[in-house]
Amino acid sequence: CEHTDSDDCDFFFWVALDTDGKVLPLEIEDERNCPKPFNYIALTIGIIFALFFIGLVALLIYKAITYLKDEYEYKQFMKAQATQQWSKESNPFYKNPTQVFINPQYEGGSR
Repeated sequence: CEHTDSDDCDFFFWVALDTDGKVLPLEIEDERNCPKPFNYIALTIGIIFALFFIGLVALLIYKAITYLKDEYEYKQFMKAQATQQWSKESNPFYKNPTQVFINPQYEGGSR
C-alpha cells in the first residue's frame, strides 16, 4: 500500500494476514518519496531575464527599422538635392533678414 503523510511524502507499507485472519506486524519501507520543494528564486530570475531579453530584442528591432527608414529618407533627400533646379549659392525661398532703411530726417555726421 501507499500512503501520504503530513509532509506530502509518500511511503510504502505491507500488511499481511495469517491464516486465522490476524494482522501480522507491518513492514514499512524506510525511504520516503518527498516532492522536491519548488525553486521560486529560479523562476523569478528566469522571468526577469526573459523580460529583459524580450525588451532588448524589441529595442534592437525598433532600432533596425528606424535605421532603415532613415537611410531610405536620406537617399530620397540626396536624390532631391541632385535634381534641384536652382544653384546651391542662391535659394529662391530665402530672404535676407537684414535690410537698409534710409531716414530722410537724419543729416548724418558726428555727434
